Amino acid sequence: PKISLTEYIAKRQLQEIDIDDLRFSTEEVEQLFGGNISQDVLRSLMQHTEGWGIVLQMALFLIENQKNYTSPIEQIQHYEHDTSQYFTRQVLASLPEESRDFLIETAFLEEVNADLANYVRRKTNSRSVLDSLTSIRTFFVPKKLENSIWYRSHPMFREFLWKIFVERDENERMSLHERAAEWYGAQTLFLPAIRHACLSGNLLLTVNLFDSAGGATIGLRDGLNVLKSFLDPIPEKWIHVAPSFLLARALLLYKNGRFSEGRAYIDIVEKSTLSDGSFAGIERNFQLLKMVRLGYEDSEIDDIEIERAEKLFMTIPLSDYWFRGWINNQLCVIHFRRGDFSSSLAAAARAMDYYADANSPFTQFFICVLTGIAQAAKGRFYLASLSYRQAIKICRKYCLNDPTMVAICNALRAEMLYESNRLTRAEKLINMALDSIERHEGWMEVYIISYLTAASIAYTTHGLSTALSMLERGEKTAADKKLPRLRRNMLHKKIELLLRSGQIETARVLSNREISRNWSANGPIDAGWTWLEIQSAITTLCHLALDNGDFQEANDLLQMELPWSEAMERPLFVLNKSLLSTLLYYKSGDIVRAMNYLTQAITHPDRKQFNRIFLDYKSSLTPLIDTIRTLPDQKHPEKSAILNNAFIIRLFKNENYIVTLSNREQQILRSLQKGSPNKEIANDLNVTERTVKFHLQNIYSKLGVRNRTEALLFVYKEGIIENS
Repeated sequence: PKISLTEYIAKRQLQEIDIDDLRFSTEEVEQLFGGNISQDVLRSLMQHTEGWGIVLQMALFLIENQKNYTSPIEQIQHYEHDTSQYFTRQVLASLPEESRDFLIETAFLEEVNADLANYVRRKTNSRSVLDSLTSIRTFFVPKKLENSIWYRSHPMFREFLWKIFVERDENERMSLHERAAEWYGAQTLFLPAIRHACLSGNLLLTVNLFDSAGGATIGLRDGLNVLKSFLDPIPEKWIHVAPSFLLARALLLYKNGRFSEGRAYIDIVEKSTLSDGSFAGIERNFQLLKMVRLGYEDSEIDDIEIERAEKLFMTIPLSDYWFRGWINNQLCVIHFRRGDFSSSLAAAARAMDYYADANSPFTQFFICVLTGIAQAAKGRFYLASLSYRQAIKICRKYCLNDPTMVAICNALRAEMLYESNRLTRAEKLINMALDSIERHEGWMEVYIISYLTAASIAYTTHGLSTALSMLERGEKTAADKKLPRLRRNMLHKKIELLLRSGQIETARVLSNREISRNWSANGPIDAGWTWLEIQSAITTLCHLALDNGDFQEANDLLQMELPWSEAMERPLFVLNKSLLSTLLYYKSGDIVRAMNYLTQAITHPDRKQFNRIFLDYKSSLTPLIDTIRTLPDQKHPEKSAILNNAFIIRLFKNENYIVTLSNREQQILRSLQKGSPNKEIANDLNVTERTVKFHLQNIYSKLGVRNRTEALLFVYKEGIIENS
């Protein structure tokens, strides 16, 4: 009615009812159907009708007549003639011809605004047409996004318009899709652009849009789900003719653990591009995928690889933060495999800075993981745990709590729990993680750490048979994915566990077959052995030499790797060498030198971080400790220093329990002994009270207690705080 509403608004006498008020809510639909439909059917009905009362009434009529409450949507579609009649007579008939044409011409678009419509239709009047469609707002709904108003059709109205649209000439339809792809591409909205390019049948346009979006780097930058959403609309026959698509598919295969297939795709690209000269357009993605292959497989890493990566880094523009981060990401992996943990951590820190500048949380996750792995290898378990926690935090915030990414962190956390002898929690985490890692995401370091940790936990808690089954599981993964280095690590661990369980001859036969025939006086004959395999081989061969009474051979083996391990800050192997030297001189009858090496081991500055190795050597060291107790005090003053060492006292108690506490945690425990409150502790240590509470929770968790009183009782009982 032609009345002024201003007066009624001022008097608050106007009640305004809009589309949302008229639309049935989910609860109202459920009430309309008398609670006779399932939640799945209810959701489907709401999605299809969006609460449109007329169609809901029709659905109710149909299902009551047919007594079928399970498929109302299908029943409505059987009566599409009725809804088409409604749309034709009640909606389209009320509109001018220009408006009708507009709706049909844009029916292929899920959403439309004036600029997009103008470009697609090759016209300039779309804004005025959209403004004129106020009478059908029930079926053509506007919403404001930033500085533009977008419109979308009701699902059933769009289905109706779509049926009219597809009856048009095929060339016309494809042309509309192509122009839509061009418009979305110009707005850098690449996902809808690629979808429309595929529907237009234009392969070249699709490839160009995909490359503009980043190609395979989409998966490295934003995650696999995003990359998969880009590849899904692309016809399978196109995948095999475009190098960009092949590389993206290769990345998906690698990330899902299907290394052989991914490797084949990269090889196809390399052969085809070298033969037809089309390499230049995909060089960046190709280099990235070569690095992925390096990271996931057993590729040999030498100085040339480092030099190549560093040269590539120098060619990248300063503004290309993500690519510069990615090169450092790979350098982090390369340095770690060469045993240079400090260089690995430095590269990881640089990569993290670049990724932060590029606002790429997905790749920041992997840098956190790699940082944690390197810190753990150096025995910095507290710092490693912080890195893993940060990785999980990123995953939960940006990656929708991706279960595989969480599984990677849990597998690596299990290694630290095993080191601190918290076996129950470690076993739970590793068992939950392995299935996911085997099926989906995983790379060499993750596989090796996961299986070695799982086998160590199984041996300690369940015995040799269970541990060997776990290692056979790792061997199967190595065979399935063609990873010889993983297989080598599984076999080395198998020999180690056979030795520890007393099955010397079985271990010797396996060692002769798998290690000795590939070993020379200077180390491994075959290329591709990393520091980890070299150290495990030295340990195995040394144990066998000691058992055979060949003390000179054992000593030569121990001297082979020690200088490099010290230079590269590999404290675990240095500790291992000290303990093996202890056994070497004890068995050769030189008790004094044996005691000297044992003293070196228990006073090593990183000993507190690697308590697990002492538990593993406990049975071998027990005869030495018993011998030391019988030595006369006057001739062996060092005897007292060893036997009165708090760590040695705890190690050889029957409880077989060792707790690993960081220096900061020990400082806080000492403050608790003095009766200091949290605030006073924070002031003394120059940290926040919140940080003190954080450390206390870690202490309680490690000690298996609930509060400070129980913690202090545990401390007094176990004597776990050392005066160092």
